[in-house]
Amino acid sequence: MKKKIAIITDMGFQKKEYDRFSVGELSKKFEIFIFDFTKITNPLLYKIVKKNKVKLKKFYEVNNYKAFEKVFLNNKFLTTIPNVSNYELILKINNFLKNNSLSSTSIQNHISMVAKKNFFQKIYNFIFVLLDKKRILGKIRYSLFKNKKFFFSSNVFVCGLEGLNNSSIGKNTKIIKSHSREYDIHINSKFSKKLINDKGKYAVFLDQYLPFHTDGILFKKFNPKVSEVKYFPALNEFFSAFEKYTKTKVVIAAHPKSNYDKIGKNVWCGRTFYKDKTYELIKNCSYVLAHQSTSLSYAVILKKPILFLTSNEYMKSYDSFTVHGYAKHFKQPLFNIDNFIEIDFKKNLKKIDQKIYKKYFNDYIKYPGTPDIVSNKIFINYFKKIS
Repeated sequence: MKKKIAIITDMGFQKKEYDRFSVGELSKKFEIFIFDFTKITNPLLYKIVKKNKVKLKKFYEVNNYKAFEKVFLNNKFLTTIPNVSNYELILKINNFLKNNSLSSTSIQNHISMVAKKNFFQKIYNFIFVLLDKKRILGKIRYSLFKNKKFFFSSNVFVCGLEGLNNSSIGKNTKIIKSHSREYDIHINSKFSKKLINDKGKYAVFLDQYLPFHTDGILFKKFNPKVSEVKYFPALNEFFSAFEKYTKTKVVIAAHPKSNYDKIGKNVWCGRTFYKDKTYELIKNCSYVLAHQSTSLSYAVILKKPILFLTSNEYMKSYDSFTVHGYAKHFKQPLFNIDNFIEIDFKKNLKKIDQKIYKKYFNDYIKYPGTPDIVSNKIFINYFKKIS
């Protein structure tokens, strides 16, 4: 009989989550249960994701917390993987697992570098927060949450040296060295075909679906980072200047949640955009253009130079000076798309710093010395050994 593993979520369970947790592969060795709280913790998100939720035999849409506890305790789980964003639910689940002496496992599919702000950026950011009621409320809510006592995970799969600093790691936590989902895609894509077959150079822009992306609104209750009317004209003007100076065309790696066909507007001014092909695009490109994105890991893995982009609106958003911190860390150029001159390209197109890329790779992408196998195999091998 297969051992049982529970996944608890409040962010819906679509194909993205199915792939992220390698449910298909894990189901070959374990019986996977999904407990989805989205309907009661985030009704707005539930309306969006319910049509595309993955249908599984052991999928439980939670409508009542007490009913969840009853079903959960009637099953003996090898471990539980929480994937929860709601602060109150995190505390509730942590206490439930702790009080019942149940195993929990944290999987670091990706960890983000915390970008450092200088003194003036901190002052500006403080002012921007004061001018935004939603961000003030968000700061208060988070400060109350982070001061609560945390329940340490039984097992943590760390995807880099920085993963060792995770707050879920206690003195009795078992640490399993692994790597990020981006490195999994690298392993699986080593023999992928060239996506763009012409002989000309090209640069890839890592789209974040900024004016339309709903994550900040749905999870943090914040306003969008930028406005459509200002963002796209400035961005396309920058692309045109970059293409003219470098003789390198720009193609778009559209965000996985984007739906530009449905929008029905030529927001990219005729430039080609591709969806779910980010790794393949970066693999053969000359430059990567980006704000801040998990896909920057691909640029590091494939050792591509990065041009970081910000705007006047972006700097006032809840992401504020994150891009500045990344540009400074990588020693790569930063351009404000609202305020640049072409001579900036001549001064700032740089080669990568190999030592910085290597350190970032070890810190955030792949724990040094781990085998070149997909992370779900590391997970399966570990739990087969202890079960």
